[in-house]
Amino acid sequence: MTTGERIKLQRKKLSMSAEQLAEKVNLSPATIYRYEKGDIEKVPADILKK
Repeated sequence: MTTGERIKLQRKKLSMSAEQLAEKVNLSPATIYRYEKGDIEKVPADILKK
């Protein structure tokens, strides 16, 4: 399972939209979708901690 898949799974478990997650971690929703889709493979550690 990729990091993006784990992000999406956890987001869904929390019943959170990508827009809500993006707001919490100060990113754009498009960036969240790109992480989840695998377009961006290396997610910075500081983002993962949030």
